[in-house]
Amino acid sequence: MKRRTEPHRRWPNRRESLALALLVVGSVIAGGCSGGPTPSEWIEAAAQANRLADQALAAGEIETARAALVSIIEAPVPERLALEDRRIVRQDMACRLAELEIDRENPDEALRWVQVGLEEGVADDLFTANLHLVNGRALEMLGRDQEAAQAYYQALLINEILLQQSLGRQEEP
Repeated sequence: MKRRTEPHRRWPNRRESLALALLVVGSVIAGGCSGGPTPSEWIEAAAQANRLADQALAAGEIETARAALVSIIEAPVPERLALEDRRIVRQDMACRLAELEIDRENPDEALRWVQVGLEEGVADDLFTANLHLVNGRALEMLGRDQEAAQAYYQALLINEILLQQSLGRQEEP
């Protein structure tokens, strides 16, 4: 059997793969020379960033996960994107970033990301409720128990509304 004389091709390791994926997300967000991404491209880039963050966290690459999520927060949002879609995506990313900061025991930075998310608007939905919940956790870590209780209460109110809506739908024929 003849021995292979070609140089051994090394496949990228997990870190290199995650970095490459982050570059791909960035290029989709930039939209090339077309003047920015379309709404569907931007939403797909956000979904890719979420998947990349999940992979990075599973590999223990917290900074890569953070960079993926921040890339969507900092990316220009297409003008034609519905405001509700913009709010939902950006709140989801901000909440994930705040949770990362909680895990890193950095409640001040978590509060900053909560504020970024809430600045997108509020609604009686899971995304706003999650921000209030993470806000409560960060405030609790800072010993601001009264404010934490208020944040938890806001999350609870939204969850109660969502439960009532769900129960109301189940009763309809």
